[in-house]
Amino acid sequence: MGLVIGRSTDNRTSVSFEEEVTKKIHNAIDQCSAETGVEREVLKIARDGNYMSGDKYEKLIHCCYVKSGYAYENGRIKVKEATMLFPKEYATQVEKVIRDCDKELNDPVKNTYQAFVCFQENSPVRMGL
Repeated sequence: MGLVIGRSTDNRTSVSFEEEVTKKIHNAIDQCSAETGVEREVLKIARDGNYMSGDKYEKLIHCCYVKSGYAYENGRIKVKEATMLFPKEYATQVEKVIRDCDKELNDPVKNTYQAFVCFQENSPVRMGL
């Protein structure tokens, strides 16, 4: 696994999700961390704009999106469901970024991973889990 460096500073607004959503996402992270053998702490690094690369990490991201209900098994993002997570004042911008980042590749894990990185790099807000 190698580190892919993203933003060194992040001045975007951090948005928090409703408690029920946060709990669902954290449960997915716990399950997927156990399944992939990747420590959940690497997601804190990603939140800061630094991404791990490699099969295990990419599988962790895919697993988290699928188990939390925000991606299909084929790796495509559930745009409506994902957009609804964010505050209304950001909905239009966030939906556009999600749609722009949701590309179909030949590998479901790669689909989800590239959408995740693209969203992190282009979103007007930062997810504050």
